[in-house]
Amino acid sequence: MSDEEKYNALQDQYRKLQLRVTQFSAVEQQLIDTKDSLDQELEQYKRLNKFNADILSADDEISFTRTISEAIIDIFEIESSIVFTGDFSSISEGQISHESLKVNDDQLELLLQELIEFSKKGPKDRIQLKDEKGLLKSFADCLIFTHQDSENKNNILVAGLISNDRLPLYKKIDSRKKTIFNVFADQVKLQYSNRLKKIQITSQLEKISQSEIEMKMLSTIATKTKSSVIICNQKGEIEWVNESFTATSGYTLDEIIGRKPKDFLHGNQTDYVIQQKISEALKKKEVIEAVVINYTKSGNAYYNQLEITPIFNDQNEHTHFIALQKDITDEVNYRNEILLINSRFELISNKSKIGIWEWDARTNINSWNSIIKKQYGLEEDTTGIDLYTFFQNSIVDEDRARVMQELETLLSSENNSLTQIFRIHNRKTNEIRNLRCFVLTERNNHGELLRMIGSAIDITEELNIQNDILNKNAELKKINSELDNFVYSVSHDLRSPLASLKGILSNVLTAENLDEKTIRFLNLAEMSVMRLDGTIHEILEYSKNARLNIELSKIDLRELCQTIFDDLRFSVGEEFEFSMDISDNTPYVSDKSRIASLLKNIIGNAVKYRKKDISDPYVRLHVERNETQTIIQVSDNGEGIRSKSLERIFEMFFRATNSSVGTGLGLYICKEIVNKLGGEISAESIEGLGTTITITLSNHVLTEETDHEQ
Repeated sequence: MSDEEKYNALQDQYRKLQLRVTQFSAVEQQLIDTKDSLDQELEQYKRLNKFNADILSADDEISFTRTISEAIIDIFEIESSIVFTGDFSSISEGQISHESLKVNDDQLELLLQELIEFSKKGPKDRIQLKDEKGLLKSFADCLIFTHQDSENKNNILVAGLISNDRLPLYKKIDSRKKTIFNVFADQVKLQYSNRLKKIQITSQLEKISQSEIEMKMLSTIATKTKSSVIICNQKGEIEWVNESFTATSGYTLDEIIGRKPKDFLHGNQTDYVIQQKISEALKKKEVIEAVVINYTKSGNAYYNQLEITPIFNDQNEHTHFIALQKDITDEVNYRNEILLINSRFELISNKSKIGIWEWDARTNINSWNSIIKKQYGLEEDTTGIDLYTFFQNSIVDEDRARVMQELETLLSSENNSLTQIFRIHNRKTNEIRNLRCFVLTERNNHGELLRMIGSAIDITEELNIQNDILNKNAELKKINSELDNFVYSVSHDLRSPLASLKGILSNVLTAENLDEKTIRFLNLAEMSVMRLDGTIHEILEYSKNARLNIELSKIDLRELCQTIFDDLRFSVGEEFEFSMDISDNTPYVSDKSRIASLLKNIIGNAVKYRKKDISDPYVRLHVERNETQTIIQVSDNGEGIRSKSLERIFEMFFRATNSSVGTGLGLYICKEIVNKLGGEISAESIEGLGTTITITLSNHVLTEETDHEQ
């Protein structure tokens, strides 16, 4: 081989060697690229594995969707993500999580709607965007997965997005990412399904737990309730009874199991019509309520309030009857007693002519008894009549507004009673009648009105009688006033001629040459004039006490009594012992004129009816005072009063003795004065030994105005 051939051969081998090196470099690069790709894919699978662990620890819906959204960014190294769970037709009510998504809240819902619609156009594991309108046109590529549960409307959408303006920074989605995304989507679907199942199982467990609690509670209630409970099968045969049934009826469960309640609870007094009604309801499997007379094991009858309810299973198949029974014997007896009392009350109200009405606030029903219907002029049958409106229209115009306002005030206040007097027109007689009404409200524990009850008494005749009495009293006052004026006027007119006559008699008696007979007659005439003058004076005292008001002032009792005694002692011209024992020297407050007249009469009688045959006559005054009253005692050792006359000495014109000149008005006037002052007067006396007069008067308080009308 020539050198040229050898050279050409070497050149050819060199080219082949270079080609092999180039091929090897390409293979090596492919191996490197493949290794990098495998490493990246391995890293993605590691991240996918971490996601599976993280998603299991997501407790609530927010954590669940956020974990998925963060995993898309982390695993696929994609720009942004969005996850939605809920009903696709009601996006605003679902749960939305997103990462690096540059949209506002309004755009977020719109974008979700577009993604949901977009996912329907192609495979649900991945879709490449093409010529989309709306918000999707701003994105170049995406990974999307949707899963729909049409039955429960529990749907999920998972999407990873790359925007057009960020495309240089993020590579378009290749087949490798799509493959891993399919695995990721399967994991999401599985976890979402497991989550839904877990929620359903948890809900069912909660329901089961709640049902167990309810069953336990119902069992406790059925066992411990005071009402009797009977559980029967669909044939009406007893399967179980509680302790209350045993206590009420006397039957134990062992004695009656498998029997029907009617076979041993009913008896002679059990109403046959009610029995038939219960039987019909049981045949129709309807709820029935009734009051029936049952019998205990010992044969005693009792009233039983019964409620029977049929029980059905989930397939609407009838399985049992449950009967609730309550012994209401005492209630029935009470009700009958109340009815008896009501009938008696109705009889009393009829005899007493008391009208009774009642208004039920819950039913708005008014009821009137026969008496109040008669008061308003209504017939016994008031069917079709609005009694409330009739009541309003019957009140006379001048009284209506006041009466209705008082009733409104009663309803809105905390008071529970009201008394009213008003006039009405009687519909039948067209008379105006006067009614005195009493209204009572009844409320529950919350203060809500239950009913109003009222009574009405016709007081027309009573008011007419009162008016007649008032008119007659007015006339009597007028007559008494005129009579007082007449007595006062006549008494003054009589005293003037009597004074003249007394002076004439005195002058005549001083004349000379009068015989004894004439002197005797003149003395008798003078005594008659003096007696008549005394009578007129006492009549004036009585009239003054009756007519004049009480005028309070301060009184020095010691000074007043000493003056009265001195005047009387000088008039008799004899020696008298007059002593005073007054425990309190402070001024006494009363009507000075009346007190002076009172003491003058009492002390005057002690002097007037003194004993002439003793050497030590006396009049003793004792005054004792406390915070509320003043007690005055006047004692003497005079003639005394006979016991049979003692109780009459305060009567008008009564004279207990004829030993002295007297009119019989003095002590009567004393009694009237004491009555006017609001006190009491009494006498103790022993004939021949003396008399004690006791006066008890209430203390008065003197204010700035000294005149007080008592």
